Amino acid sequence: MRGRVRILQLTMTLQPQEGFLGGPHDTFFSVAINNKIFDIRINQIGKRDITISSENCSSEETFSVYYALDTLLMLFDGQFYPVVEVFDGTDTTDDWEKQILPSHTSADFMITTANKLLDFDTALNTSVFQKWLELSNKLDLVHKMVLYCLSAVQMPKDIQCAYMIEAFKGLCDLIHDQKPTFAESLYNGKEPNLKAAFLAVCNQYGADVFSEEKSRSIDRFAQILIDSRNRIAHIKHKNNKQILNGEECVWYVVKLSLLYRVVLFDLLGIPCNLYEQRLKNYLQEVNKQDAIRKLVNSLSNKRVAPEDPKLEQDIYDLLYTFVYSMAIYRSLYTYIMGNKGLGDNQKHFWCAVSDNCLQQAVVDWCKVFGPWDERTHYSKVHASFINDFDKALSDEGINLMEYSKRMKNFRDTFISHRDKLERRKQIPQLDTALKICAVYEEKVLCGEPNRIPFGLMGFYNSSIAKIMEYLNDIMQLPNEELLLLRELLNKALHSMESGASENGSEL
Repeated sequence: MRGRVRILQLTMTLQPQEGFLGGPHDTFFSVAINNKIFDIRINQIGKRDITISSENCSSEETFSVYYALDTLLMLFDGQFYPVVEVFDGTDTTDDWEKQILPSHTSADFMITTANKLLDFDTALNTSVFQKWLELSNKLDLVHKMVLYCLSAVQMPKDIQCAYMIEAFKGLCDLIHDQKPTFAESLYNGKEPNLKAAFLAVCNQYGADVFSEEKSRSIDRFAQILIDSRNRIAHIKHKNNKQILNGEECVWYVVKLSLLYRVVLFDLLGIPCNLYEQRLKNYLQEVNKQDAIRKLVNSLSNKRVAPEDPKLEQDIYDLLYTFVYSMAIYRSLYTYIMGNKGLGDNQKHFWCAVSDNCLQQAVVDWCKVFGPWDERTHYSKVHASFINDFDKALSDEGINLMEYSKRMKNFRDTFISHRDKLERRKQIPQLDTALKICAVYEEKVLCGEPNRIPFGLMGFYNSSIAKIMEYLNDIMQLPNEELLLLRELLNKALHSMESGASENGSEL
């Protein structure tokens, strides 16, 4: 004999304090949560009625489903609508008002019909709601923090803005988790810093939201955001950094919330054509605000100097030595293989020099494209160009993350710590390393028009030609000149080791 089925039904009625909601809009779908089926209907004509019913469930479970649904609808509407009536068999409106979460009351700057991007009946269904349950669980405190930043909680706006900026680190991690190819080069080793994370999200999803800032200098804008955020982590000891003022904080919380919503729409599988026009219309209004226009006009087209002013030059120096070491290694290898007249001692000498150049090349390359915690990691300068770098490598069929792992493995097992099982046959294809350097120079170090590159590939080719000339000249020297050359080299070596000379002028 089957037990008695108990059906619990919860109805929430929502309505703005002033005015009416549009309509008619209506949708119905079912969702399975913890092996229980919840039927959900949303009907809107002037006001919004949300009805959730399920068999043999507790009122806590039904309210939990409502909370999840309410936060999803907030992404569509851009605000929480006040609950005016709660009915679950009896009128429990008063009890609800006592326990409503402060984060579910929207700030006044979020309350406008223009902030609505989606009608729920055009996008909401079982699949979207189930995806939202998974995403919100992964976002965890990140999304709760975002809701507080957009709420009417009595918190200074610069603090709300700082925490809103901070949320983009977690959001970037979520996107990479859902789409591993997103900003994959930033996740080679340690996770990216906040600025790199924000720029990665902005470059992928912020074409509309931050079009004004991108037209000036998105890198400089990102630095302003980071410096504004860093106020919650550091005492005020530097006054020369540009940060957002009070009014700017309010409007950039709005813009950041729009970018946040666009990202989540994409992860939920909601087509952009459903909200794109509304987004653009609202942004036209937001970008007209004096606070926004003044900040955008303050952005310079010049690059932002990195916090470490030597960093870009140090990266270039490492790429230079990598390319030159590669040229020596390959030239010597070609010379050894092609010169049948070399004796065993000569071969041993040139092979040792060749190996040393190879090892130096790999070490220098890994300092730029290896673990993120390297000071000279490539992502730590001009992060706004990294997406272009990623795309260019993808177009070349290069997976930087996988290739970098092979280079690092070769460095660790053959150079830093010799593994007797490793053999030279496991040297990664070095043409790929050269190609990565060349693309990085073009897309990041020379990412702006009229910036003249050093020309790493041209330098590589010319170096090979010159080195081959040197080798031919050395081998053709008379014996007395070879002896003189050896004496000069020994003298220079002794001088450098004693610290007396570092410039080799005595040669």
